[in-house]
Amino acid sequence: MKSATETAASDHEWKTTARVAAVVIVAKAFLFLTIFLSLELLPVIFNGDNYLEKFHWPANETPNHSWLFKTWDSAHFLYLSEEGYADAEASAAFYPLWPIVIGFATPVFGSSLLSALILANLFSTVGLVLLHRLVARFSDERIADTTLLLALAYPGALYYCLPYSESLFLMITVGVFILVSRNRLGAAAGLAILAPAARAVGIFLVIPLGWWLFSDARKGRRPWWHCMLALAPILGLALTMGFIWTQTGNAFASFEAQANYASEGTISKIFAPMAFVRSFFDVWGVHGVLHSGIDRLLFVVMVAGLIPLFRREGGIGPLSLYSTVMIVFPAVTMSMMSFTRYPTMAFPVFFSLALVLADDRRKELRWFVISLFLILQFFFLIRHINAHWAG
Repeated sequence: MKSATETAASDHEWKTTARVAAVVIVAKAFLFLTIFLSLELLPVIFNGDNYLEKFHWPANETPNHSWLFKTWDSAHFLYLSEEGYADAEASAAFYPLWPIVIGFATPVFGSSLLSALILANLFSTVGLVLLHRLVARFSDERIADTTLLLALAYPGALYYCLPYSESLFLMITVGVFILVSRNRLGAAAGLAILAPAARAVGIFLVIPLGWWLFSDARKGRRPWWHCMLALAPILGLALTMGFIWTQTGNAFASFEAQANYASEGTISKIFAPMAFVRSFFDVWGVHGVLHSGIDRLLFVVMVAGLIPLFRREGGIGPLSLYSTVMIVFPAVTMSMMSFTRYPTMAFPVFFSLALVLADDRRKELRWFVISLFLILQFFFLIRHINAHWAG
């Protein structure tokens, strides 16, 4: 039987969960309201030529408002959910867990697009609620509230509402950290197997898992053989490659398909740091596919934003190291293409920023950053749904 203290704590936790979920749902409602109002209040700016020139699905669909939600990567995910990888070609660059989940839900909701929209918003809501709970466990609710606001306002957060894999990846990775914080490392490792199937960077969960497992083993809290659980993300990537092999006959098809895109993403770029430095300073305008000034500014902000996390951990620690790799590795291997989206998956960076901005002495700076994020998110949203490049 629960004590009065335990009951009160449980009630508080449920009320906090309801409050956070309500904030997330309201934020999502405003985003979809923005989309609706853009159709009513702005002139027609949908780039139909660009939409039809790029990969789109269904291939012969007549123009309609659903195109707003099928621009850029969305079309690839929807195609894979319906057709699979056998003839995927460029679509093979996208990892299978999200299309598989959409495919399973399609008979329930009647269409792949509706399934993807419902699930993306459900998964991101769960992920953001868990993120708030995780940060509150690490620190306090004031910092957790600021972390949530930063995560919602960040420009790339618009993809939490669209048929992209960010929502699923967020829910999985935050879930892993939640399980670790509750000392359920076996369950965390089991969940971590799914992360690389959603996005390749999921393999980097090996960093926090390995750190905590080896730390426990060194202190005698668990046997050394438990450290094998840290290999779960590697196993997940191997299983993903095996699945791709059964579909295409080539286990490396997803890696090779990256050559079809402007960034020509490849792991080998990490061995050419000067090439990254040159590409970083190769800025042609405010925003674009490869030469975006905004992408580079946000990269600097996010890298600098990790400093409070390093300080909190007294140097290199599991959160700071994981976050650094999650931000720097995609930026280097993709030559800064789509950088705006990357921090949405490196969620500890918002915790790190909140460690500074949650202080009431920095209230003005906090709201300035949130406001700037929201302004950029608005313009990126309008660009994305109208088939102009956003990220």
